[in-house]
Amino acid sequence: MAELKDIIGMRVPVKFEWHGTEIEIAYRPYSERIEQEVKGGEDWTQETMKALVVRVVLDWNITSDGKPVPIDTNTLEQLPTDLQLALFYTVLNDLRNPTLPNVTSGAI
Repeated sequence: MAELKDIIGMRVPVKFEWHGTEIEIAYRPYSERIEQEVKGGEDWTQETMKALVVRVVLDWNITSDGKPVPIDTNTLEQLPTDLQLALFYTVLNDLRNPTLPNVTSGAI
């Protein structure tokens, strides 16, 4: 049987390439409830996209001087816009089809 606590606590690792650099993330699958809390019933905007990334991405391999950087709005705003969008759409596309070839298993 699938335990609810295990499903809610699931970590989904995904890799994608951004301008020749491999980005690895682990995210928590989100629900309609989380989407509504982030979007408030509105269409996706740059701000709500960043809010979703901050809310569901648990880990990534983005560092500064070899040290992990926090997954927060301040860090996202320092990243190029196309990388911000790549993070958002990687999670969104992976959720829609979790069998895509970029999905990996195990911890980052």
